[in-house]
Amino acid sequence: MIEFICLFMPAFISLNNKSYKNKFDIILDYVIYNLFINIITMILICLYKREIVDVFSNFNVMQFCIKYLIISIIMAISISFVEKNIHLKIEIRKVKNAKSK
Repeated sequence: MIEFICLFMPAFISLNNKSYKNKFDIILDYVIYNLFINIITMILICLYKREIVDVFSNFNVMQFCIKYLIISIIMAISISFVEKNIHLKIEIRKVKNAKSK
């Protein structure tokens, strides 16, 4: 049960600061946030892993889930903060070609 909470709860934190017009936008943003948060969290965990986990003797699922949840909540808060405070405007213009003589 805690595994599902670790995977799906942090994306809800990123959704709380936005207003949505329809349900499709909410679902699309949730899926994007969920994928991004979980991929980045797994990359961080794999990069900072100090030793190979022995599944049968020293692996504790509860400890791993709590560490994963803490990292993913930090990621979710930082994503919502960055999205709220940093605005990116992309503008594409069509340039008229100069007539050749």
